[in-house]
Amino acid sequence: MLKRLSIIGVIMLCISTISCAETPNIYIEDVVKKENEDKVTMNLYLDNVDSNLASLGLNINYDDKKLEYISSKTGKNLKTTVQMAEYEENSKVSIEIMSSDGFKVDGVYYQVTFKVLDDTIDEIPVKLEVKDAKDVSGNGIKCSVSNGTIYTNESKIPNDDKLNNDKSDDETTMDSFDKTDVKPSDSLDDIIESNTTPGISNKDDLKYDVKDENVLEVLPDGTMVAKQDGITEVKVMLNDEEIGKLEVETENGQIKRISSKEEKQSDETNESKQENEFNTTNKVKKTSVTESGKNVSPLLLLFILIVIIIISVIVYKKKYKNTKKEKKNEKVN
Repeated sequence: MLKRLSIIGVIMLCISTISCAETPNIYIEDVVKKENEDKVTMNLYLDNVDSNLASLGLNINYDDKKLEYISSKTGKNLKTTVQMAEYEENSKVSIEIMSSDGFKVDGVYYQVTFKVLDDTIDEIPVKLEVKDAKDVSGNGIKCSVSNGTIYTNESKIPNDDKLNNDKSDDETTMDSFDKTDVKPSDSLDDIIESNTTPGISNKDDLKYDVKDENVLEVLPDGTMVAKQDGITEVKVMLNDEEIGKLEVETENGQIKRISSKEEKQSDETNESKQENEFNTTNKVKKTSVTESGKNVSPLLLLFILIVIIIISVIVYKKKYKNTKKEKKNEKVN
């Protein structure tokens, strides 16, 4: 009886482990081309990456008769500890990314910018292909994949929920960041460009309004000049519209630290905001395969297993004592 119940418990534990594992989901976000522009930037998202995913090989395939590849760059959630390689040829952008300790967060891992060659086509597909995906031990990991679409005619979009409706497609936003490794050669233009969504096509459109010019001066090319020790606020303008604010600290004639003003929010507020934004963005792209087993707690199943083992031990001991007592009575008789 004990052996049978123990086996059942082990099976239940294995089922709980399998059911709670989530399949990594990789997809390209749909975008709408602005009416007065011919370029679009598509975001490559990863979610459910807590599955020990450590290396990933991807191909982003496009039709070179409809699209022209312009550029690509890493997304805000692809950290500097990750090694990567990238090349573009034959209507394909190939990306290889690898991390020694695995990918830890969901979000934007890459951005690819295309020029739309023919905007008379309402929908232009961009296909995503996973060449290989492995964990930290080199074992293969199954991933769910979704392609993306560029819409050139907003009225032809079949379902607006496929796009991020929280923000206008015309809106450029600055991501939250905190940079403490500022080098004298660093340009504020480059720092802002790498921390905006989507990317900035022309950095000449960036302007800066420094609150205390006795502390800091920003030259037209984005070069920062520290004048005296202190902290000042810098308003970031893109095409004469504010996209965010910075806090810049200077010390000993150098830039010591740059952070977005959003860094001042509480951690709880930031986490809640990021989670809500991400859930809104990717709610349609998630596949049903990742939903199975989410409501089952592995700790609960482990507790059930322990209870089963304890009950089995008690039943076994009781049965053993009864058997021993019966044999003793038989000897007496």
